[in-house]
Amino acid sequence: MQKFMAGLPIEIVNPLYNETKDRLPTLPMPMKQAIQSALDREPDPKAKALQPSDVADIGFLQEIEKSGFCGNSTNP
Repeated sequence: MQKFMAGLPIEIVNPLYNETKDRLPTLPMPMKQAIQSALDREPDPKAKALQPSDVADIGFLQEIEKSGFCGNSTNP
């Protein structure tokens, strides 16, 4: 993280990292509601007729989550 923080000292980066690490999921997964919202905003009627599963296959991510490879992917 320090690499991407424009050379900030580790004394500043560590608290920032520790504060945010528990707020982010281990395995980022697209939310169906967010995809549907994006589709609903499209002016093309064909796009509005699509379902989130038509544009994003999260099956692979769900397999990774079930396998436990990435640890707990949901926040408590």
